[in-house]
Amino acid sequence: MKVNIYNDRGVHICKSMLAYQKYGNHETPKAAVKSDHLVGEYYVRFERELKEQVKELMQTGLSEEDAKKQAPLNIEIRDMLLKWKRTTLK
Repeated sequence: MKVNIYNDRGVHICKSMLAYQKYGNHETPKAAVKSDHLVGEYYVRFERELKEQVKELMQTGLSEEDAKKQAPLNIEIRDMLLKWKRTTLK
């Protein structure tokens, strides 16, 4: 049974979109890679880059919680999600 959820979006989608915008270089799925796998690869890339940002911020003395809040990628994700939701609530 296939299920499609209309308007299924959230931070998980934004993570893939932002990573693609930052690191994708206009990549498209190749014959050997399904499009959802490509999206998944960018989700993983986002998480890897975020982890590195948090690590660097913690080295400045921030707690892990504060480092996550202040990580540039997390700030960008929050902004992206808010903008996306605002555009569809009109």
